[in-house]
Amino acid sequence: MRYCIVRYTAVGRFVAVMAGCGNNRQTWDTDHSRSTAYRHARSLRSERPEFLYRVEPVN
Repeated sequence: MRYCIVRYTAVGRFVAVMAGCGNNRQTWDTDHSRSTAYRHARSLRSERPEFLYRVEPVN
């Protein structure tokens, strides 16, 4: 199963699906394995704490 990182506002409104993290840098690819997606979400949370970053499965 593949996962993506989704950005929400502090009140829970959808903002964007994050692309270009890690090996996908400078691409529009959003798919990651579960552990990689959580790792990237953790680093994004430390960089931008005003947003919520959640890992969600790709349908």
